[in-house]
Amino acid sequence: MKELWKNKAGRIWVIVTAAVLVLGILINILASTQFFDMVCVFLGEPQVKLLGEEKSDYIKEFTTKEESLANGNKVSKEICEEGFVLLKNKDGALPLKPAETRISVFGKNSVDMAIGGSGSGGSVGKEAVSIFDSLTASGFTFNQTLVDFYKDKDASGAGRERNTSDLNTGSALALTEDFVGETSIDKYTEAVWGSCQEFKDAALIVITRIGGEGFDLPRSATDHILKLRPAEKALIEKVKTLDFGKVILVLNTPATLELKEINADDGVDAILWTGFAGGNGMSAFGEILKGKTLTGVEFSPSGKTVDTWAANFMRNPAWENFGAALGGDAYTRGTGAVAQKAYFVDYEEGVYVGYRFYETAHAQSNKNMGAGAGAYTFNYDDEVVYPFGYGLSYTKFAWEIQNKSEIAGKALTANTSLTFRVKVTNTGEYPGRDVVQLYVAPPYKGAGGIEKPAKVLVGFAKTKLLLKDASETLEITVSSPYEFASYDYKDANANGFKGYEAESGNYSFYISNNAHNKDDKAHDGAPLDPITCTVAAPGIKYEKDPATGTTVVNQYTDQEKGFNSDEELGSILSRANWTGTWPARRTAAEKKIDDRLEWLSALTNPKSNPNRPAQNDAMPATGKSHGVKFSELKGLDYKNQLWEKFLDQLTVKEMNALVNKGAFKTMPVSRLGVPQTIAADGPVGWCNFLGGTSIYDTCVYPCQVVISSTWNIERLYDMGKAIGNEGLVGDINNGGTPYTGWYAPGLNIHRTPFGGRNFEYYSEDALLSGKLTAAIVKGAASKGVYTDMKHFALNDQETHRGGVLTWATEQSMREIYLKAFEIAVKTAKAGADGVKVMGMMSSFNRIGERWIGGDYRLLTTILRGEWGFEGLVICDFNTISHLIVKDMVYAGGDINLEMTGVRVYKPKSGSAADVTVFRQACKNILYTIVNSNAMRGEFKMTMPTWQILMFITDAVLAAGFAVWGFFVIRKIFSRHRTKIEVQS
Repeated sequence: MKELWKNKAGRIWVIVTAAVLVLGILINILASTQFFDMVCVFLGEPQVKLLGEEKSDYIKEFTTKEESLANGNKVSKEICEEGFVLLKNKDGALPLKPAETRISVFGKNSVDMAIGGSGSGGSVGKEAVSIFDSLTASGFTFNQTLVDFYKDKDASGAGRERNTSDLNTGSALALTEDFVGETSIDKYTEAVWGSCQEFKDAALIVITRIGGEGFDLPRSATDHILKLRPAEKALIEKVKTLDFGKVILVLNTPATLELKEINADDGVDAILWTGFAGGNGMSAFGEILKGKTLTGVEFSPSGKTVDTWAANFMRNPAWENFGAALGGDAYTRGTGAVAQKAYFVDYEEGVYVGYRFYETAHAQSNKNMGAGAGAYTFNYDDEVVYPFGYGLSYTKFAWEIQNKSEIAGKALTANTSLTFRVKVTNTGEYPGRDVVQLYVAPPYKGAGGIEKPAKVLVGFAKTKLLLKDASETLEITVSSPYEFASYDYKDANANGFKGYEAESGNYSFYISNNAHNKDDKAHDGAPLDPITCTVAAPGIKYEKDPATGTTVVNQYTDQEKGFNSDEELGSILSRANWTGTWPARRTAAEKKIDDRLEWLSALTNPKSNPNRPAQNDAMPATGKSHGVKFSELKGLDYKNQLWEKFLDQLTVKEMNALVNKGAFKTMPVSRLGVPQTIAADGPVGWCNFLGGTSIYDTCVYPCQVVISSTWNIERLYDMGKAIGNEGLVGDINNGGTPYTGWYAPGLNIHRTPFGGRNFEYYSEDALLSGKLTAAIVKGAASKGVYTDMKHFALNDQETHRGGVLTWATEQSMREIYLKAFEIAVKTAKAGADGVKVMGMMSSFNRIGERWIGGDYRLLTTILRGEWGFEGLVICDFNTISHLIVKDMVYAGGDINLEMTGVRVYKPKSGSAADVTVFRQACKNILYTIVNSNAMRGEFKMTMPTWQILMFITDAVLAAGFAVWGFFVIRKIFSRHRTKIEVQS
């Protein structure tokens, strides 16, 4: 070694070899242990090899990626055919006749339309059918000069400051014109305007807004991005002067916009909302313009709004307490670099969200709203442009309630079921579909009583495609008054009861074409008169959940300090005194908490604090040899005792892996026959936004707002089934391993139009969200895919979502924010085609001071106990300090969505409580897997390809360094011998 080190070549070999050896050993150890899961996500999972013929309970309708993708694209187009909403159609401006229509398409974003949002619900790097592709396919001709102008950034400007493919960068966006990226009117040349002369039959003006994970839409105290921007207004005004035959606004936005002036402007003939259409959805655009599919079948738009399009978003009662743009939303202590902050959001509007507010404000005799300088007198036609549930058609429909006499005056009891039969007849010239909506107006007792919206959606149904003069009778069933019961969380009516109740009085049911019965010019005749039923005194109290028989009591009210969901709220909006209870921003004094330092410290430096009730846990058996194979559990009831024998066989180490290694997969237990599964985001289909190798060549479906605008349960089932079919084809590069867990759909509520992720949530309404989710869950489950519905719960804004303290009344939680999830769970489980298992994803935020994913009340008492949920609960991506895994698993959470191996909690083998809760989590995980498409027969796991290549690289490098060393050493010793011989 002395001679080796003296020699320059020898020193180089020793240093390089040692460095590479140390680095290689470190990389091998970390890649194979601590970061194994993370590397697998990016470079590929372990290989799965079936031992024998594939055996599955689920029928694989497609065998190739190409086939399943084509099916997904077909379903996407059908969704958009029914989901695009015609908002305005002056004098029958639409449909157009392609042979007679030459079109100029305006708007910088026309050449860069948003197809989806950013983040886990995004569609990164996917090619999409453009508006121009769709126009061409439908036989229209368009102005190519305009297209070229918009594509030329030097001529027309750079476009949007951020595109939706940019992940989590939106928080830096200011309220600037760059957000929308519209071309300034002074950039248009005479040549550009002149090119329109040959294409003047119709002008399309594209307006785009984006949305994404990690940011809410920009606003200030006096302005916001959901108003038309100056450049957009200037473009519209200019186009109106160019003597086009028709001017049509195309809204490429998942959010509602303020359109009162445009709707009233006779210079704009039609407004068509497309939302985010996904990869193939814009194929439907040209068809809707001409009212005919590519195969020649005539049809009409049938989409309906899923949010209220208000005239002034600043008059929304949630405006003052949303996001961060209006002067602060944090508890603070100190100033400058040493300041401590804990962010909060106040749901002071209570149950008056979306149309519930607008319909209630209209119903009240007191029209005074707002407070201080923001006070105003409410007039519905001034405040609402398009009601919830609104949408135009090219045809007309007549309705007839066929069993009105059976229902009118009926006395309702706790279990009374009502079925409304409505005959719908197409009385117009075009084939079309219609949506019948059912609302209930409950009795409001006045000041001091239970807060109740004036109208609540309780059912809906959509017809098939009806030809001229054709009819269909729809049935809408309300199973019991529980479906419209109020949640009295504080015994407001002083009847000695807290919980769900239907108070005595008259309940009026409205068969309606939107929440307001406002004429949408698609229906013949006046709105139908309401049908009134009664609840006799003293009313109906639901002490137990009707579906499970579980006693229901307050979980977020009357608790110890720090565990009430509403204890930090100021006044809560009441229809008895709108102005006196109007939501207000907190004062500086209300945000200073210098006198509560311990509380703030606990929020900013969270420690584990499980809130599972005390139990006498006995140490469960582990590592036993009962000989029970995993496949024997398939189809068994959750409570079957064979489950306990199987769980006895798990070791603590295996339990730890199943719970803690859950990033985009579930872990195998090969010795017991438990397969590894693949899981992926998100609401627009199978999407691994982190760039993993398992998810590829899959469909990008329209965003959830477009999907919900179909109001079609059958169409949602079709989408779920299409996603399930893609799941069955799976990863063809890894033995056809199916995609099994889907981190979707999203069920949070459009509390305001500014939610950055509203595009991946359905609606402002809980019932519509829940019913549609149940359909998509059933469709996916029919192919063995389990859905992780998200984000459970009250994750309705992106600003400070990582731990924001959400303050809300238990009534608003129960009736709106939790209700969507409740309906989805119960509806999906119900019926002969009920889903056996499903999943849920908890959210980042807190309810009050308690992280939702570590709250026993929500994950166990309500979800599993009251609602009867059976399946797994996964936390949102564990990258934040307050997502404490011990709290999660003690609360009833099951999978830690984590890939670094750092943010974990390993069960202590000597702790009966630890082993008990981990065992229960494993049961939930395994129960979900065994009833999924992952069960394909006997298998064995082999190394992932990257690990094999890593070991081959190790061997090659080792051999190379050995050969190099051999020649270096030989040369040194050869010289050494020569030197000795010369000296001798």
